[in-house]
Amino acid sequence: MDEQPPTVRRCAKCGEAAMLSARLWKETALLGLVETGHVRREDFVCQRCGAVFALRPTGKRLLLAAMFGVPMGCMGIMGLIGGLIAGLAEGNFGGIVLGLILLPLAAGVTRWILDPWVKLRRHPVVEGAPVPEVRFRLTEAPRRCSCGVPAPVTGIVKDTLGLERTHTCPVCQSQFTVDNALGSVMTTAVSAGVLALGAFLLTTAPGEGAVAWVISGGVALLGVGGLTVAAVRLINRLRHPVVRMTQDRPAA
Repeated sequence: MDEQPPTVRRCAKCGEAAMLSARLWKETALLGLVETGHVRREDFVCQRCGAVFALRPTGKRLLLAAMFGVPMGCMGIMGLIGGLIAGLAEGNFGGIVLGLILLPLAAGVTRWILDPWVKLRRHPVVEGAPVPEVRFRLTEAPRRCSCGVPAPVTGIVKDTLGLERTHTCPVCQSQFTVDNALGSVMTTAVSAGVLALGAFLLTTAPGEGAVAWVISGGVALLGVGGLTVAAVRLINRLRHPVVRMTQDRPAA
């Protein structure tokens, strides 16, 4: 069976039908404990000018808009109106302050929700367009292995708690995984919260039976495991600095 040619999109920057998919993201959840099987992002690169854009799926975004964007916007508008009325009548401008906080948040949520549709409109599929020659690729900066050799990225995983990059040394074949900065913060914060919950459950376990001990102990161990993973990957980040090399196109 013949392979389908890659989809070509029009570049919003240079106007040429030259954008090709450069990377699909694998997704996991809870530090890789759960394989979700969904692709939450696809990166495209223009083979004429090198422009990059990320396309995220549209599913569930309208639901998120109804759950967060619309209520926040309504609260912001009501806060501004109510605060203005209260401020003129009683000199209390707390509602105006609340409205000024909620309205930018609602605008940010709305922009995030509409982002996929905006990008689909700005970078439409060009039916029948010839596949351009690949001139630009998304490249990831290697990190220095313990043996001194630059270790390139051999795997990228988008986790719910951050972004994981696995590096493999071409000489000694050793592997190490490094989280991005946001991933390190999120993993540490969530794991610390789980550990705190486990510690609280352990204080209430006496007198509740063996099942309570097992559950509370398991929750605490899960938190300890998450903190251990975060610590190991932070150490990897410090032990294996980024090696600056000439690249076709930096990763988005």
